[in-house]
Amino acid sequence: MDYEEEMHAPNRIETLLQHHDAADVASFDHVLHGLKIMMKNHPNFLDGLKQDETKREQETKKLFKTAKETILTAFKDKTDEEGINIVHGIISNVEQAYNALELEYMNDVLTTCVSYKQDNDDRE
Repeated sequence: MDYEEEMHAPNRIETLLQHHDAADVASFDHVLHGLKIMMKNHPNFLDGLKQDETKREQETKKLFKTAKETILTAFKDKTDEEGINIVHGIISNVEQAYNALELEYMNDVLTTCVSYKQDNDDRE
């Protein structure tokens, strides 16, 4: 008997939706990891998820790089008190921007999952 794991993919995607709604990125990533293992014979699906992950990594690096440069400039060009006030504002903004990036990532992954169409050449 040839058991096809991918028949459980819709249940995994439903679980991803639940973690998305709860904004639980760690659990979302955990379920996604299992989904990738389950869909190992679908390279187009995995490539789509890889693109989503790459975008997440690039955007996160850019966000933190900008924050770091702004913080360094704040202490270099301002008084200590002004620098601290600027850093406090930056940290609040970075946290909000990071959370928005994580939600965007989860949206991108869900879009990849629900829009995936299996091609005939996608099976081994």
